[in-house]
Amino acid sequence: VYVDGVLAQDNIDCYSSSPRAVFQLFNKTGLSNGNHTIKVVVKGTKNAASAGIALVHDYFSISNVTSPAVSITGDLSFGNVKQNSTAIKTVTISNTGSTVFSVDSIDLPDGFAADWTSGDIAAAGHQDVKITFAPILQNVYSGTLTINTSTGIFSMPVSGTGINAYTMNTILPDNPDILYMGRIDFSNPVKPLFAYPNVTIRAKFEGTSINLLLKDYNGSDFTDNYFQSIVDGGTPVKFIVTSGQQTYPVAKNLTDGTHTVEIV
Repeated sequence: VYVDGVLAQDNIDCYSSSPRAVFQLFNKTGLSNGNHTIKVVVKGTKNAASAGIALVHDYFSISNVTSPAVSITGDLSFGNVKQNSTAIKTVTISNTGSTVFSVDSIDLPDGFAADWTSGDIAAAGHQDVKITFAPILQNVYSGTLTINTSTGIFSMPVSGTGINAYTMNTILPDNPDILYMGRIDFSNPVKPLFAYPNVTIRAKFEGTSINLLLKDYNGSDFTDNYFQSIVDGGTPVKFIVTSGQQTYPVAKNLTDGTHTVEIV
C-alpha cells in the first residue's frame, strides 16, 4: 500500500482460515489534514495456506480530523468603575476543533486581572475566564487582552475608566470644621479676605481628591500671589493663583479614606 506515492506497508497477509467480512487490513494515521492518494498493489504472492491469490476489496474508510480552532467571545469594555472598587466580566475561550489545544498564558494591561491563565481546552470544549477591573486611580485604562496558545496568539481590546468614588461636595468657608490662622477679614463669613503672608487654612476631608476655589484680586497694590498646599503632611506644592475666580486642584488620586490638607 502506497500513500502519497510512498510505500506505507508491504506484504500485507490477507489470508484467513475462515470467512470474514469488513475486516481492516491496513491503517494509516498522522497525516496532515488535506488531500492524499492511496494505491493498493496486488503482488501475486500468497500465504502458504492459501489456495489462491484473488483479492476482493470492500471499501476505504477515511476520517477527517480538524485542527484545533480557537474562538474568543466577550465584551471587555467596563465603562466607568469607581476608584478602589472592582467590576468583573467574562470572556470565553472555545475550541471548535476536534483536537485539544493549550493556553500558555494570558496577558493583560495594568488594572486588569484574570482568574485563569493557562491550561488545556478539550475538543469542542470551552473555558470561561473572569476578568476583573480594579482601578486605583481616576484614570482611563485601556489595552489588549492577549491569549498565547499552542495554535497561535489571539487578542481582544479591554478598557475601563476609574472615576471618583465620591460625589464632589462644596464646603463653604464658614464651616466650623475649617481652622484659620493669621490676619483674615471675616466681614463676610462665606467670603473671607486675606492678603498677608503665612495665613493658614487647615481641614480634614474624606475622599480621594480636593479642589480649592479662590478669587485673586491682584490689584495695582498687589504682586503675584502664591500659595502652597500640603496634603497628609507631605511635601508642599507651590502654585500661583491667576486673575479672577478659579478652581485649583489641590490633590487627586489619593487612597480612599480620611486626609488632612493645609493651605498656606
